[in-house]
Amino acid sequence: MEHGIKERTDSKDWRLLVVGNNNTFPRENNTRKNEAKLDMLKQLVTSSDCDILLLSEHNMNVLRTEHCSRPRNLMKNWWQSTISRFERLKSTSGSPYEQGGTAIVTNISSSVHTIAAGGDTRKMGRWNWITLRGKEDKMTTVISIYRPQEGQASAHRQLARLQQDVYGDIREVQLHKIWVTDLSDLIKEKKDNGHQVLVAGDFNDDINDDQSTVSQMMQGLGLRNIMKETNGQGPV
Repeated sequence: MEHGIKERTDSKDWRLLVVGNNNTFPRENNTRKNEAKLDMLKQLVTSSDCDILLLSEHNMNVLRTEHCSRPRNLMKNWWQSTISRFERLKSTSGSPYEQGGTAIVTNISSSVHTIAAGGDTRKMGRWNWITLRGKEDKMTTVISIYRPQEGQASAHRQLARLQQDVYGDIREVQLHKIWVTDLSDLIKEKKDNGHQVLVAGDFNDDINDDQSTVSQMMQGLGLRNIMKETNGQGPV
């Protein structure tokens, strides 16, 4: 394979590609910077032999983006039967730019096995998910997440949305604790239904550290850090 990408050990395996901080999905607006970024993303996706692409922090309100620059239209020729699902913070803003957000993109092999999909029920753009049916009716739920750092613009936007949901009772608003609680509930629900669960994205936490917030949460849910187990510690 090109770029040092390993061959699959089994042709029936699915391969996930995680772009943990996309830092704004490039639009097709004829600027060199955007064209170069879009070309790099396309090359990464098409050369990686992946079936599922997970993005975080795409910073896009798809519904407010011009038709030609919507990811569905830009990516439809990258793979056969591409389906893109973009989650964002829901607001009254009319801008095509919205901080944060997550996405899951599937191709022909993963699209036809996708039986359910959903997103952040608080409409804060913190994650979205798909469930795939595999051999012997085994279910796997894949969750693409984004957890902003405290003080980031996307965190402020999420906090404002959350305060609306709790009717302004700021004593109840602890953004990162609610992130842990809500995501834990989603993972528990899927596991209770017999699903395997994969979680990936931009955690904004040191997942090399077994005592970090995200590591402790995942361990408590019975999830393993596969990247660390397979490749050792990564960059902080």
